[in-house]
Amino acid sequence: GIRGGFKGRKIEKLVRETEHLAGQGVKELVLIAQDSTQYGLDIYGEKRLPQLLTALNDVEGIEWIRLMYAYPYHLTDEMIDTVAHLEKVCTYIDMPVQHCSDKILKRMARRVTARFQEELIKRMRAGIPDLTLRTSLIVGFPGETENDFQQLYDYVADGYFDRLGIFTYSHEDGTPAARFEDDVPEEVKRERQDLLYQAQADVAEQKNKALQDKEIRVLIDEFDTFGNKYIGRTKADAPEIDNIVMVPDACKIGSFYQVRIKETSAFETTGEVISKEDKEENASQIGIRLPIAQES
Repeated sequence: GIRGGFKGRKIEKLVRETEHLAGQGVKELVLIAQDSTQYGLDIYGEKRLPQLLTALNDVEGIEWIRLMYAYPYHLTDEMIDTVAHLEKVCTYIDMPVQHCSDKILKRMARRVTARFQEELIKRMRAGIPDLTLRTSLIVGFPGETENDFQQLYDYVADGYFDRLGIFTYSHEDGTPAARFEDDVPEEVKRERQDLLYQAQADVAEQKNKALQDKEIRVLIDEFDTFGNKYIGRTKADAPEIDNIVMVPDACKIGSFYQVRIKETSAFETTGEVISKEDKEENASQIGIRLPIAQES
């Protein structure tokens, strides 16, 4: 994550930087901040993430805009609507919920309840029908009982999340949680982490099965010399942390292709190229991280 004071960068400045990146062949922007949904509060006195996304959506050359670190507390219906309707904004939201037990959420000082999160996710899925929801969860937070963990496990097993990062709690001096005793044994933390991974793998396998024989748009990131194939992603996958699509055909890195999915597993799929998008490509790096706020 990203810590420290949060100082937003002005929309015009971010647009200029995006135009510059697009000129260098960048196709995908990954927007990051400590909490991207708070964007604008400090510089404009109001939340302006929808306005920022609308401005970036107009930059020529950029194809995908991806939103990371969108915490539930500030995620508005206007925001949901913006993601649903802007062409270049991926229908992908990384919303770290951390936990699904009210007791633990309260101890984490999260300012939301499990019910709030659940209702929000329902609204998000209703408003963005093809939403890919990524979240991160923490297991073994001080005071996490079997019952608390079971609540978390049920959410994961029920398929609430499409992409998932799972972390074990580690005690850090100077953090709000430091006042609690780190009372969950390390082996229990790891066991809970493994159980969640397994539950998510089962969910992911089912979700990926639905892609079988479908044609999807894939951005090629790299060539895997070991496996002798190209590796790309769909709009449902952030660089380096999410699922991949493997393509044995000859491709050009940084280009978009229509790919038909032939094989699926939990975290990767394999497909064949149907066609290449015929845009003149001078693509460079893939998935550039654009901080929309700087540490002050």
